Amino acid sequence: MIDDSAALEALKKGAVDYIPKSDLSIRLNPIIKRAILEKNKRTYQKDLEHKVTQLEQMIEEFEENYQELSKKIRGFLKMELPSGKYTLVDKFLEILSGYSIRDWKETPNFIEKIIHPDFHEYFLKNFNDMQKGIVPKTLEYKIITANDEERWWLQFNIGTFNLEGKLLSISAVMIDNTENKESELNYMNLFENAVVGLFRTNQDTGEILEANSRLVEMFGYSSVEEFKKISAKLLYQNDKTREKIVRKLLKVGVIHNYEVKLVRKDGSIFWGAEHASLNQEKKHMEGLIIDITERKQAEEALRKSREEYMKLFQETPIGILNCDLNGNIQSVNKTALTILGSPSAEETKKINLLTFPLLVEVGISNDIQQCIDTGKDIFSERTYISKWGKKTVLNLKIVPLKDLKGCVKGILASFDDRLLWTQVKATLKRDRDTFRIIAESTMNADDPFEMCNLFIAGVSETLGFEFGTIRHFNKDSGLLEPVALTGFSEDDKRKILPMPVDDLKSIPSLVASTKKAIFAPDISKSKILEKYKERLAVFNTQSLISLVILDSNKNLLGTLQLGSQKPKEIPKDDRDFFESIVKLFAVILENKLQEKK
Repeated sequence: MIDDSAALEALKKGAVDYIPKSDLSIRLNPIIKRAILEKNKRTYQKDLEHKVTQLEQMIEEFEENYQELSKKIRGFLKMELPSGKYTLVDKFLEILSGYSIRDWKETPNFIEKIIHPDFHEYFLKNFNDMQKGIVPKTLEYKIITANDEERWWLQFNIGTFNLEGKLLSISAVMIDNTENKESELNYMNLFENAVVGLFRTNQDTGEILEANSRLVEMFGYSSVEEFKKISAKLLYQNDKTREKIVRKLLKVGVIHNYEVKLVRKDGSIFWGAEHASLNQEKKHMEGLIIDITERKQAEEALRKSREEYMKLFQETPIGILNCDLNGNIQSVNKTALTILGSPSAEETKKINLLTFPLLVEVGISNDIQQCIDTGKDIFSERTYISKWGKKTVLNLKIVPLKDLKGCVKGILASFDDRLLWTQVKATLKRDRDTFRIIAESTMNADDPFEMCNLFIAGVSETLGFEFGTIRHFNKDSGLLEPVALTGFSEDDKRKILPMPVDDLKSIPSLVASTKKAIFAPDISKSKILEKYKERLAVFNTQSLISLVILDSNKNLLGTLQLGSQKPKEIPKDDRDFFESIVKLFAVILENKLQEKK
């Protein structure tokens, strides 16, 4: 005989001979039942644990879905028609609107009561459509809560019809869309009121999908609707330009400040800077366009001014060159080449002004180094035989060139050959000093009107005039405004006022209007100044020069006037010189004004 546990193990192994066969069934029944029970219990427990795990996952998913839905879905209702009575209103609507479920159910078409005034007519029209059996799929409107808060709602509608097709009720899901709607409105406000042109087009076809008013105005169209009727491909002067832009966007993803020529509705051409990107998923090309026509015109005018400046630099009768702190020549004019006997600017630039033996020997290199070290002007006269065998007596003026912080960054040397210019020494001194004044006023003044003051003071003294004025033409006011005065007492300065450019009662206005210079060595003998004698007598003016200052496009910048209290000789050559000086000054002034902008 064996116990039950041993018997159970034996049975598992297939044994049957340990006990009498007659007692086998009696003894095995409780053991088998027990074994089966334990097995079923273990299987049930595993199944139960697996189901619990699944249920926990489902509960977690339900909670996530609920949280996501609860952010948007705020309520559900059912409205009977045609009465407008609500038969079902859930708790979310009570929370959202601030009104109780009872308020909703007791007042037919309750939404009409809380609808924002701006949407009252819109909502009533759709409610009337419902009463006629028409179900609008979606409504969007603004309501006012019980707390006087304005909220945006989206209403999704499903209709219930009877067998005859009559609309019996509307089931509606409400979504509070306030945050999304306000973001959309903010975006549209920014889009519409942007100071640059904004667009969205179809990448492939060029169809204009969106455009703001600034872009429409830029291209000369009357409305966004009219603008959208054309293809974006037609906005470019070259019909291949847009294809080129799209190819570049497909390659690099985004473009910035891409300069293109564009076409207005009237056919006129203007310059634009385009910034764009592609949304390849939606096949959209979107970005902005800035009108840079004025900038391009200013750049062209500046380029012309620089060309004029370089022309005057090259043609001036004084040798001019400049170098950096290491003695390397940066620029040299034709007159300097002539004085030195140099074959070309390139050959001259091969000379280092601080180390070239011939310059070191006569002391010119020392003069330049002294100017760099001290930051002061250096005057000297040196007899020099150039590399090319040209003998000269150089009258040198070396001035430091300084950066905005006042640190020396190089030198500017102006010089003439005394042997060549002995006969015209006085004239050259005047010319040299005048150009020096231009150079110094240019280098030492950051502000254009400060430069005007330095220039008029220096020119008046150099040319022997007691007083002078420079007026700047203000395009906005139409006035010639005095910006630089020299030689006047404080009382006299107060008498010099802005004057309209078209007021021909004043000499500067006359010169500005006619764009013709006035040279009056003796005003008592000048017919053109007879009607201005009373004004001239205020300052005891006996001799006068009045010149117009024009920019590179021959547009008015201002006027320059010099006066003397005694008659002066003004030979024709001097007049030509005065006009050339003013032209040079105008180029520099225009550049300064451009830099200031």
